[in-house]
Order: sequence, then structure tokens, then C-alpha cells
Amino acid sequence: MRNTKYFALAGALIAGVMMWGFALSSARRGGGPPLTGNAMALTPAVRLAVSGVSHSSTTQTQSGGSIDFTMVALEVFQPAQGSPLQRAERTFYSRSDGTFATVDVSYDKDGTVSNRETIVGELGRGLFRVNEAEKRLILIAPLPQDANSPFTTDVRSNRDYHGDDSILGYRTVILRKPRKDSYTDLYYSPELKSIIKTVTVSQAGTTTVEPRLISLGPINSALFASLAAFSIDTSVYRKRLEKVEQIQGETGSANELRKQIQDATRPRIRF
Repeated sequence: MRNTKYFALAGALIAGVMMWGFALSSARRGGGPPLTGNAMALTPAVRLAVSGVSHSSTTQTQSGGSIDFTMVALEVFQPAQGSPLQRAERTFYSRSDGTFATVDVSYDKDGTVSNRETIVGELGRGLFRVNEAEKRLILIAPLPQDANSPFTTDVRSNRDYHGDDSILGYRTVILRKPRKDSYTDLYYSPELKSIIKTVTVSQAGTTTVEPRLISLGPINSALFASLAAFSIDTSVYRKRLEKVEQIQGETGSANELRKQIQDATRPRIRF
């Protein structure tokens, strides 16, 4: 299940969707505390060092852009019948040098924390799941230098263009991504060069990932400093390469995997 989740994330990034790693586990998770009383208020932002990022199979990811900023958001699921559930709180850090991190805290239905996860990324290097205990950065997906290129042209000319909106004062362009039994609206901010909200509608209900705070300004370097000493783990991709090398006629695929491994293990990660 984890691999499927990350492959979806990689696809989203390569498509140029700069969103939160947010919805990582949205499709497979059904948890979260009921939103009653003050439940809609933000819980304290999670520190990057605590581990906990995410990205979703419903296409919500983000990659570092040209502006330094921090976003804090909630993922809320409104079932077709019943009360809304808060599934996760997410904090996203984006730096202008192309590095970023998403911290994800997921909740069970009773409101208890079910998982904490951190994913960091760098354009041209890849996406890495942070293993704090073993001080490893585990390669989970490639991230090309031009991952954001689909959004460098006029977004309104995109065939998925579905209107405009304003989120926390930021103008957004809505792109609708239809699926067989559902659709996802992506709210892209040209100013932040990022998708800052997503709404997925299906027969089961509606999942919304929406920012409660967007703060412009430099990211505290201390949040990233310790990661420079972590080892890079490319074992998943090396195992994949071993299998591909045994298949006749897959030279191109093997070369691509070698390049992805080489990119991920460059001398020093910039975090």
C-alpha cells in the first residue's frame, strides 16, 4: 500500500502539481476526530524533526518553488451521511532553492494520532521518506528538475480549467481532474506556484485539504540542518533495477533507474 501511495505522489509531482504531500493517505484512510466545538481550530504546528509528511493518491503534492513559505492545513472528510472527520493536519515548508518538506500527522476516528510521517524533496534529486530512528532518507520517487513545467504556461488554457477562486487572499485557478467515479479540484496559486487546496468528490463523500495558514518568509534552516548528515537509502530502486536488468529489451528503463539512483545520491543533499 505504501508503494502505491508514493507512486501516486510521484505521478502528481511529475505532472507538476506542487501540493502538499497532503493527501497521501486520504484514499486509504477513514479516520479523524469529529469536528465539533473547537475542532476546526488548528492544533499546534508539527515540527519537521518529529517526522510526518504526506502526499496523496488523489493528486496533491508540492515541490519547492521560487518563494519561501510555510503552509498549515487540515484534511477533512465529509461522508455522504454523518458528521465530518478531521483526518490529518499537515505542515508544508517550501524553499526557493527547490527543497521542501511536508509533515503529516494522521488521526483515527476517535481523534488519536495514528501516524506521523515526514517526506522531504529536492528538484532534480528526488522525494525521500525520513527515518529519524535510523537517520536515513529513503528514496521513494524521482523528482525531475522540470517537475513544475506544466504550470509555466497559462493555466487557463489547460483543458482541465474549471474557474477561479480566492483562498486566504491568494488568487487561485481551479483545475478539475475527473476519474471514473469521482473528481478532484486542484486550486493552483500562480503567486506561490503551488496547489494550495484540493477537493475530492465521490459517492462516499467529500475530502477537502485546505490551508488555515500561509506564511511567507525564509524557512528556519534549523528544521533541515540535521538531514544533511542522514544517509541516502536507494535500496528500493536498486532492487527494481536488478529485476529490470534481467528483462531483455529493457535497457532504456534500466538506464533511467540508474540515473534516478545517481541523482538521489549526489554528494550532499541541500536540506
